Amino acid sequence: MQRFKVSKFKNSATKPPNKEEWLTVGAVCERTGVINAGGEFIAHSVDSRAGVVFLQPLSSEEGKHVRPNPLPVHSDVVTDIQFSPFNDWLMASSSQDGSVKIWHLPEDGFMGIVVQPEIHLPVEQAAVDNISFHPAAQHVLATSSQQHIKIWDIEKEKALCDLDRHDDSVQSVTWSYDGVTIASSCKDTKLRVWDPRSHSLVLECAGHVNPKASKVQWCGDTRLLSTGFDRMHQSQLYLWDTRNFGHSVASLSLGQTGILYPMFDCDTNMLFLAGKGDYSVSFFELQDKEPIITQPSAFSSECQVVAICAVPKRGLNVMNGEVNRLLLLSQKAILPLSYIVPRKSYRDFHVDLFPETAWDEPALTADQWLAHENQTVRKQSLNPATRQKRTYKPSPFQTADKGVPFVSDELQHHDGEHCQGHSGIEVTQAQAVETNVKDTSQAIASGVGGAVVGSSEQRDAATVKEFSSSSESPVKELKATSQSTILQTDQISNSEKPRKAPAWTGVRLSKFKNLQGNTMHRSEHIENIRGVDHTVGGESGGFSANKERVAVALAGPGGIIGVYELSSRGRLPDTGIPVIENGSCVTDLAWDPYDNRRLAVACDDAKIRIWIIPEQGLVETTTETSSCLKGHTEKIYLIRWHPVAADILSSASYDMTIRIWNIADQQVKFTLCGHTDQVFSLAWSLDGKYCATLCKDQRLRVYNPRSQPEPINEGSGPGGRGGHISWVLDGWYLFVSGFSKTSERQISLYSVEDLASPVASIGLDVSPSILVPYYDEDSATVFLTGKGDTTVFAFEVTAESPYLYQLASYHASNPHQGLAFLPKPVCDVMTTEFARALRLTQTTIEPVSFTVPRTKMQYFQDDLFPDTRVWWESLFTAEQWLNRAAPRQHRRLSLKPAAAQALSEIPKPTAPRKPKYDSGRELEEKTEEQKKEELIQAMNSKLQFQDGALPQDDCQGAESDEWSD
Repeated sequence: MQRFKVSKFKNSATKPPNKEEWLTVGAVCERTGVINAGGEFIAHSVDSRAGVVFLQPLSSEEGKHVRPNPLPVHSDVVTDIQFSPFNDWLMASSSQDGSVKIWHLPEDGFMGIVVQPEIHLPVEQAAVDNISFHPAAQHVLATSSQQHIKIWDIEKEKALCDLDRHDDSVQSVTWSYDGVTIASSCKDTKLRVWDPRSHSLVLECAGHVNPKASKVQWCGDTRLLSTGFDRMHQSQLYLWDTRNFGHSVASLSLGQTGILYPMFDCDTNMLFLAGKGDYSVSFFELQDKEPIITQPSAFSSECQVVAICAVPKRGLNVMNGEVNRLLLLSQKAILPLSYIVPRKSYRDFHVDLFPETAWDEPALTADQWLAHENQTVRKQSLNPATRQKRTYKPSPFQTADKGVPFVSDELQHHDGEHCQGHSGIEVTQAQAVETNVKDTSQAIASGVGGAVVGSSEQRDAATVKEFSSSSESPVKELKATSQSTILQTDQISNSEKPRKAPAWTGVRLSKFKNLQGNTMHRSEHIENIRGVDHTVGGESGGFSANKERVAVALAGPGGIIGVYELSSRGRLPDTGIPVIENGSCVTDLAWDPYDNRRLAVACDDAKIRIWIIPEQGLVETTTETSSCLKGHTEKIYLIRWHPVAADILSSASYDMTIRIWNIADQQVKFTLCGHTDQVFSLAWSLDGKYCATLCKDQRLRVYNPRSQPEPINEGSGPGGRGGHISWVLDGWYLFVSGFSKTSERQISLYSVEDLASPVASIGLDVSPSILVPYYDEDSATVFLTGKGDTTVFAFEVTAESPYLYQLASYHASNPHQGLAFLPKPVCDVMTTEFARALRLTQTTIEPVSFTVPRTKMQYFQDDLFPDTRVWWESLFTAEQWLNRAAPRQHRRLSLKPAAAQALSEIPKPTAPRKPKYDSGRELEEKTEEQKKEELIQAMNSKLQFQDGALPQDDCQGAESDEWSD
């Protein structure tokens, strides 16, 4: 009679969630996200809040929604989240920054602002895409990155094996239910089954023909399911039998285009499929006989699926017949989707619907599993009356020498309205209750590594303080090479050297993470610019600006430059616009930072022309220069003004020299040599003592021009296709943009103490344009864009690993020819505008405002706007600098408006205190009249009794004598 046996789960009914049952997401999901659930918590992460995982309880009081608690875990996008099958408070996360971290959550999940990673596995060179806990052995974790699958003993932070025989990137991994083998799908379109303990490949076959993302999932001891795409980019499903792995035993073509997420329940043989970007979730049953795959039902949602996960069996409401529950992550909500088997009554536990399932006790240790022991996890009934009550499990990694986590009360000011955490300071041990924020720097210095949400200001302040404690540049610490000797005046003792910033091992939350770039209103634009010159080289954008006017290289004979006043916005006339005629093609141009009327122009006739613009702007076409600098023997293509001394200008030429000029007497003062090819970029240090160059011979060089013409230090740079260089972090580091050997645009950060190799390097994209960096020292932010690009990248630079933190990018609607940033005082600080740039397009100049989202906009955000350095005022004359005058510092200018109140000056709200309990008041005897009066008042307030006239009292009725008729 087995042929007439009907599945108990065939008629499982989908319970569509009401909107009141939808769960809140931590932030709006733009394109991608991940979600997972344990027996206690739901964890999800979205791309709009990269590096942050949001936690909320799996079950809450009916009708009560809990706002997700943000937990910063990584410095880049989170790629996967997994809960331990043996501890619902143990969570693993991976990221595009190459890191994998293990977190132990507090009992209620609302840690305020703590969190210290229990384990931090060694960082990979590329993104870690998948992580998976072993189903039977404790502390065993599988990770995949590029072509590698690594098996880790996370307690020892040790890689047990590396499965590296993939021909392309691994797309998914999954453990078999007994934990003996692990299966993988790869971009090379092959499926593989591995025995990780013997480091051997057990099975291999051709999978889906399309290399687009595929997923793999075990569906029993011998059956393996894979999802992928065919040649027409239509999704498909294959079911494989490992006993005959050459071809699939069943297949389905689903006709969808989104990446399919498979979820299989081995207790009920229920299979769920949902495609990314689709509106439906399909329910299938797997059988041992034909038809192997049947589809009882499908659910249509109101929202697009971004990601999906299944709730563990121990988190189900079994007394309502709930056999499975899915969580659908959409753009603005999490939809809980329950599958319930209809029964007449749910008063009793239905044993036939809920077989014993694997519980949360490991069967093996990592060492036992590695020694080839095999055991399965103990199973337990889901009957609430008999199953073991689950209790909070402490961290299995706690040791006596771990530091006490500390927190900051400034979380709510860090990341706008999405990052509203609990204020105050919390610690994990009773004896540490009196720990203050003022002890933070001591904790860091002593090596306490904790992930502290919202504490980046404290770390940055400590770092800046250490850097600014010495006015001298760190280049003084460079060691002399055998070819060059640094003068005694450039050497300082070890006692005078600034201390190096301590390494930070936690998670950093940047105030500028979610910066926003917005093109300002059209009334602020300059329009109808005609004939922008596109032949200017990548070393210069052919565009320069100050707070009063802009200069643009225009196409045409004679080296034409258009000068436009920023005070005269709007549409320019078609003809009759006065210009500057150089008489030779323009290769670079730059405004004098100390004189808004003086413009330096480099030309291909090996001359530098200095122009003085009238106060009211150009009124007629001019050909008469203020001065002309002659000395180079080849075409000049790069000029840079000195950052602290007036009348000092540097230039680079195809004669492979750099010359430093005194504009006042039009003479070359220094000639720097040592380059063997074209100089791509030249940058002065902030104190004006050193200059750094990037050359086509793939070398970085640092010069002290007043001491010697040869470099005092040099090292390897990026590829020879072009690049730019900039000094950052008070002159301790060099930020370099360039190209990799595979023609990928990349950025690198070099320590000036060691130019042999970068301390950090990030690849961005493939494009022929050279990335030009613009550094804002107040926010430590580097903006990057190239000629012809539509995107402006942003990175925050710190002296802590991983050094470069990617911020939100600005995307324009059309390509630009260049970008020029304006001085800080032009920013509207009351709208949290921390940078403003002018964007040159084909026919317009558009101002772009970069702001930070904040909630209390009525206050001056003093944590975003420190006193800025007045770099537009010179510190030395040319003669003073040439004669080595004593070092000076630029004065600082507060950006706070006079009538504004600083955010830090706002008194913190205090919760009202409850009146102290007075036992004597309760003992006072009340009279009968008092009791009666209190009772009447309570009834009146309950019934909302009113003494006024009733509505019907105002109505006119019939007179009494009219009734006799």
